Amino acid sequence: TVQPTPAASGMGLILDGHFFPASSARAVLIQVFRQLAERDPTFLERFEARTSTRPKRRYLAKSRERLYPGSEHLAAERSNSTELIAGSNWWIDLNLSRRSIEQVIGVACEVAGLQMGKDLIVRFE
Repeated sequence: TVQPTPAASGMGLILDGHFFPASSARAVLIQVFRQLAERDPTFLERFEARTSTRPKRRYLAKSRERLYPGSEHLAAERSNSTELIAGSNWWIDLNLSRRSIEQVIGVACEVAGLQMGKDLIVRFE
């Protein structure tokens, strides 16, 4: 659901003057990545390349197993990740604190060339 007003309130995000509501911090993270991928078809590949040097965990990968190298138990736990867009084979790490989610969104803004808090506003409450 898109509401064309930046004055919309509640949890979610504002991008390009549109408010996208979300029910949780994890849902905000998913919505940010979906919206940025829709704006720029190269965004997911560029984000993965930017963050792929993390040795223990990735934020975004082409499979659950690649999100958590060497940690099969984390990959097996279904609540730790979700396919970002059905059929895309892009998986996003959801086993994150709210602070980590904010940091990941900050990196996503850098990759997308957006200024967090100005071009992309996230609300967790």
